[in-house]
Amino acid sequence: MRKPTRIDIAAAVLAFGASFTFQMYASAMSEEDFCPSTLHVVTQVIGVPKDWQTADPSAGRPLVRRSVAFYSGPFADGLELKPQRIERSFKKGVEAFVHQYVFSDPAQKGVSIVCRYANTTLVMHRVLATTPRTCTVRFTNRPAPGDTAKVSCDESRKAEPWTGSAE
Repeated sequence: MRKPTRIDIAAAVLAFGASFTFQMYASAMSEEDFCPSTLHVVTQVIGVPKDWQTADPSAGRPLVRRSVAFYSGPFADGLELKPQRIERSFKKGVEAFVHQYVFSDPAQKGVSIVCRYANTTLVMHRVLATTPRTCTVRFTNRPAPGDTAKVSCDESRKAEPWTGSAE
């Protein structure tokens, strides 16, 4: 076995520094920063017919995050982005998906993240303060109880302020 040279040591220090920088960024942006993992919802019926009662069997139980999507601009604009890469796999009868989004050109109005939850049509959404370079979303078609869609993004860049005009 040969003795490490100064170049070998310098390369190892640089590799560690790059890894440490990425880990610091990744730990600074938790999944909760992107989407809350659970959502508490109150359901109310308007105009209950006479002699009928309502009940919510899921009252008090949090709804778990099932999917995450990205939109160009505000959610209300309805411009959902499609992933650049989609992977599918099957394991023990469960279909798993990995969607990767690549944001090469920041949208004029920013990028919105949209969080969808089980057993409700309500969504949580917001425009991200910074535009990530890539985001990966992992989910299954039949999640186990408490299992949520996983989201991770790398290397954000500051979003350009939108002036409201197409220049």
